[in-house]
Order: sequence, then C-alpha cells, then structure tokens
Amino acid sequence: MGRSKIYSVVFVIIITLFWGFVLSYAATSLRERQEFNEIVNIRTNILVATGLIDRDDTLAPEEVDELYNTSIESFVVDHEGRVLTGEPADGVDLEVELESPDPEDWRLPVFVVTKNGQADVYAIPVFGRGLWSTLYGYLALERDLSTVRGITFYDHAETAGLGAEISEPWFQENFVGKQVFDAAGNLRSIGVAKGAVTDTISNAADRDYFVDGISGASQTGRGVTNLLEDKLQLYEPYIRKIRAEN
Repeated sequence: MGRSKIYSVVFVIIITLFWGFVLSYAATSLRERQEFNEIVNIRTNILVATGLIDRDDTLAPEEVDELYNTSIESFVVDHEGRVLTGEPADGVDLEVELESPDPEDWRLPVFVVTKNGQADVYAIPVFGRGLWSTLYGYLALERDLSTVRGITFYDHAETAGLGAEISEPWFQENFVGKQVFDAAGNLRSIGVAKGAVTDTISNAADRDYFVDGISGASQTGRGVTNLLEDKLQLYEPYIRKIRAEN
C-alpha cells in the first residue's frame, strides 16, 4: 500500500513536470511569434496610411517587413519638435512615453516616406478613448504636412456595426484630402461630423476639416475628433518647424 502511494505521487510529479515544460516551451515559442505578428500589424498599418500598399493587399509578413525597411525612415522628436539623432522610432510606444509627467522625457515617433531624396509622407501614431475602449491608429500627412494622405485604426473594442465602423475603408477614406491647417496657418485638425458633412456643416469652407460621422456612434466620433486634435497638438512644434523649412 505504501509503495502504491509513493508510485502515485512520483507519477503525478513526473506528469506535472513534463506538461509544465511543454507548456512553458510552447508559451515562449508562441510569444516570439505573437510579438513578430504585432510588429508586422503595426508596420502594415503604417504602410497603408502612407499609401505604400492598398487596404486589400495581402502581403506575407516577410514582404511587409522588407517593404517597410526599404521605404520607411523612422526617428523620434522631443516635445519641442527637435529630432533626437540616432534614435529610431521602432519600438517606441507613444502611449508609454506620455505616461511620464515631464515632457522633457517624451520621445515622439515619426515615420517618413522619402521620394526622390525628399520627405514625401509623414506618419504619426494616434490614440485616445472612444466609447468602450482606447482607439489606436496612424495618421499620414502629405509633404505639406496639412493634407491627409491616409489614416488607419487597427485596434479598439468599439461596438460592432456602430463605433467599430472606424476600421472600415469607407470611414477611413473619408479623411483622404482633408486639411489639418487652414489658409492662415492655424491648426484646425479634423472633426467627425454628426452625420454627413454636407448636411451638418453649413459653411462650405469648413468642410475641408470634417469627415462624415457614423450613425449611432457619436461618442466614438467624438473620441476620434479629440484624439486627432490632441496628437496633432503634441506634434505641432515639429510640424511647424518642417512647414517653415519647406
């Protein structure tokens, strides 16, 4: 009887150790793949926002990686718009950076597409609260740093069929060609209208700074409006510096 108990205990220990090793190995292996997939997802969204690939393109992860590395230059700037040399933006999480109460600590990532030796498109990360979740995306501006080249929202938990429409092409394509600065050089950002822009914005001159809203998702729309204004203000010193140089 005593031997039987010892055998059972030993058997349980061996099984526990074996499956513990298997699960640990699987978790480690999967974590590396998951981290790589997260990087590919972010890079895909930067490529889509900057217009280097279409939304419906299906590229292998290795193709995304190669296109990104050959087409995108990344760096970080400080809160006063100065480029911090020797610091690529890859791996810099803006949300984490802004947790510091001291703006001197902030590193703001910038992603640039160069064409014929000149910066052609600038992309910045954008995020902020929607109705149920934090919305994450990328906003890309043309060389003039006022005209929108594209936008993506790639991570959120908004209501399907309502706020989740921010991930749909029809909503994101609303932003293409919109302006974030007015003719006087004032930062206007882009607002999400409560309905169609042509129906809700009476002044035709203001329509360059609004996009059609999502029916039944006004809170998510306000979130998009606020996060764009907030992040553009954050990058305004850098944007104004480059606009002045151009």
